[in-house]
Amino acid sequence: MENVKKKRLDWFVVFAYLVIGLFALCCVLPFLLVIMASVSSEECLLNGVTFFPQKFSGKSYLYLFQYPMKIVRAYGVSIFVTVSGTLLNMFMMLPFAYAISKQHFVARRVLTFVMFFTVMFSGGIIPTYMVIKRFLNLFDTIWVLFVPWVVVPGHIVLLRVFFSSIPQSLFEAAELDGGSEYSQFFHMGLPLIKPGIATIAFFSVLQYWNDSYTAIIYTENPNLVPVQVLLTQMTEYIKYIRESITSAGGTVNAADLPSQSILFAMCVVAAGPVLVLFSFFQKYFVRGLTVGSVKG
Repeated sequence: MENVKKKRLDWFVVFAYLVIGLFALCCVLPFLLVIMASVSSEECLLNGVTFFPQKFSGKSYLYLFQYPMKIVRAYGVSIFVTVSGTLLNMFMMLPFAYAISKQHFVARRVLTFVMFFTVMFSGGIIPTYMVIKRFLNLFDTIWVLFVPWVVVPGHIVLLRVFFSSIPQSLFEAAELDGGSEYSQFFHMGLPLIKPGIATIAFFSVLQYWNDSYTAIIYTENPNLVPVQVLLTQMTEYIKYIRESITSAGGTVNAADLPSQSILFAMCVVAAGPVLVLFSFFQKYFVRGLTVGSVKG
């Protein structure tokens, strides 16, 4: 009987691994397809995107890196905004989440209400624009790309859940030993929610790295253009060239202007750093998403 149960369990494990493997393959194949399309010739893409193109070409990357200093500067802006914004996010939100997770904190309900109030009733685009430009004087500066967005209520809620998952008996024992709130926060709270910190930090990285709206609305200086906006400008530039030649009565050689393959190359250039970063955050990310699902 035990052998039968063991065989059934083995078959179930094999089936589970097959399902997970197929799911992982479905997640990986689109990225491989984008990479192959980015190094395919324009003629191949006109007939459809395939995993095995008949002709390889690097013209899309040559167009993207035709002005390497612009790419380097845009990467520098994106990296600075992402790193600074993420660090400032954690600096502002961790103490706030820790405070409202404490049941004995007097202003807990008031601060929680204020936080949720900003979610339910936002100022809107025009009032936000006026506040940033006229009152904060952040318009067309590097600070406007991350300073106004350092506090995300949804992230604070998640961090509060992480802090609340820590047994209160640990904090009570630390308090009996003479530990202050600052000591409990730095030496007990933060080390115990490392998976949660990594999860929220990764969310912040995605938020800042993929944000192109802020730069378009609040900046005019070309030196403050992040990667996402620069790649969009390059695509519009190639589209403008095609339309100009066509309206002038000329013919556009599809092989000379990689209007299709450059879109896939843009995805690789823009998403590449985040994919590499995700491999370092992965173990903390998975643990952070499952925190509290299993009680010890």
